[in-house]
Amino acid sequence: MLPRWLDGRTATEFGKEIANDIRNLMPLEKGAKAQKNPAKRLQKLARIVARTSAQSAQHRFNFYQKAKFANALRWSLKDSGYTPDFIEEVVALILVRM
Repeated sequence: MLPRWLDGRTATEFGKEIANDIRNLMPLEKGAKAQKNPAKRLQKLARIVARTSAQSAQHRFNFYQKAKFANALRWSLKDSGYTPDFIEEVVALILVRM
């Protein structure tokens, strides 16, 4: 059994859950529709960040667990087809508020 501070299962699951929320609220858009309403997309992203910071206050992840969270989030978004620039901005925005 791993010591509690090395157990990253909760953080990994949380990262995948947030990636799923991003996929649901901000689906990939191609062509002219992608730039249609950036204010609405920003508002949706702000809700995801607020939810993440609220739940991370409950979990109180340590440094290792935050890294596991970020890695799970990054790879889930990459597997979904998001651009690397978008992924890095989202991960950085969320990690700052954890």
